[in-house]
Amino acid sequence: MKIKKWLGVAALATVAGLALAACGNSEKKADNATTIKIATVNRSGSEEARWDKVQELVKKDGITLEFTEFTDYSQPNKATADGEVDLNAFQHYNFLNNWN
Repeated sequence: MKIKKWLGVAALATVAGLALAACGNSEKKADNATTIKIATVNRSGSEEARWDKVQELVKKDGITLEFTEFTDYSQPNKATADGEVDLNAFQHYNFLNNWN
C-alpha cells in the first residue's frame, strides 16, 4: 500500500511539474493549449479523485490531461517508451529507465 501511495504522489508531482513548466507565459494560454497523455492502470476510487483534482488545477493553465487505461503493468511501459503517452501514473522515471 505504501508503494501505491508513493507512486501516486510521484505521478502527481510529475504532472504538477509539467503544469508549472507550461505556465511560463500567461499571455499565450489560449494559443498554446497542451495535452498530456497519461497511461494508467486501474484508475478508480481515490486514484480517480486525485486525477480529477489535478485535471481541474491544470485546466486553468491550458493543460488537458488525456488518460489511456491499460489492463496490465507492462503495456504502459512500452507505450511510454514508444512515445504513445507522455507519462505513466504508476511508476517513476528511474524504474522505467531500468525497465528499458
